[in-house]
Amino acid sequence: HKDKAAAKDSAAPPGAQRHRAKVLLFTTDSMKGYSTRGNVPAGEIRMRWSLAIALGDLGAVVDTATTEEEFRWLAEQHAAYSAYILDPWTWAGSSRQPREFLQGREDSVYILDYFGRASFPSDGVQVDMKHVLTAFPLPAKNTFIGYGVEQPLARDKKTQGVFLGKLHEYSPRYRMETLKAIADKVKIVTTISPGETLLSHPNIEFLGHKTPEEFDQLLATSRFLITFGDTLNEPSAMDAVANGCVYINTVYNKPRSINADLTRGDYGVAYRSEHPYLGERVGPPYVCTAREGELDDYMHCVDEAMRVGPLDPFVPHPFTDSAYRQRISTVFENVLGKA
Repeated sequence: HKDKAAAKDSAAPPGAQRHRAKVLLFTTDSMKGYSTRGNVPAGEIRMRWSLAIALGDLGAVVDTATTEEEFRWLAEQHAAYSAYILDPWTWAGSSRQPREFLQGREDSVYILDYFGRASFPSDGVQVDMKHVLTAFPLPAKNTFIGYGVEQPLARDKKTQGVFLGKLHEYSPRYRMETLKAIADKVKIVTTISPGETLLSHPNIEFLGHKTPEEFDQLLATSRFLITFGDTLNEPSAMDAVANGCVYINTVYNKPRSINADLTRGDYGVAYRSEHPYLGERVGPPYVCTAREGELDDYMHCVDEAMRVGPLDPFVPHPFTDSAYRQRISTVFENVLGKA
């Protein structure tokens, strides 16, 4: 099975691939039957797609396994591969022990880990923490590769905002109160279906599921995106900024720990806000900060989104196509140089 990144190789003349580096990619989201979470692609999928396409464009042949059986079959040809790109779940076999064929090949193993981690289980296989590849520059022990974001076209903005998140009977009460208060001032559109919540307001439109393309169009024609902290580091925030839509970044009352393993004394990666990168590296006018549960903060951000007027589409430089390709070329320099 060839990933999209290598699909064009099928048209190459005989022998054209003979001296190109080969990469074996197998992650949880590359498996058959894996579905996207919610209404927009999971961050892991975006990250894998971007990496596979970039490696292919840089000259590598990327074999993407879609089942455990296919991965094992391809791995039997391990002498042909310059690199193995896995994730925290596929790097080990069914026994949760590192795959034996990786022993002695650790320099060729890379782990796609969207959130990053402070340490990695290393019984039998010593994974270099710099080979743990993250979507954003956190934590410092890992290597930031990110993903590519296309520059959207500017669109006419409507006087409305987008709500993306959870809203059910167990949700904090402040969420419904805040959404109602915002809806009293400006229209809200949401990807929640009408039957999924008890919330009702004449100025809130429940659209239901949207494809990634439809969701992009929704952001491109709206003034702000609010999520109440549910979409931790997800691409929807970056997509909002890219489409000139103010992203309201929730600062948590207590840091949220990701990828913790207390049995090993690993407390994980602490996130103090929903999207630290956008909050710290981009900021106003594209990002407005609100403290979790504080109605006045959220209302202030909505007012700011209305005040600054329509924003131009903006892709932070590290996520532009050129910067991303250069970063992948540098990170995989040794791999791409192997035949």
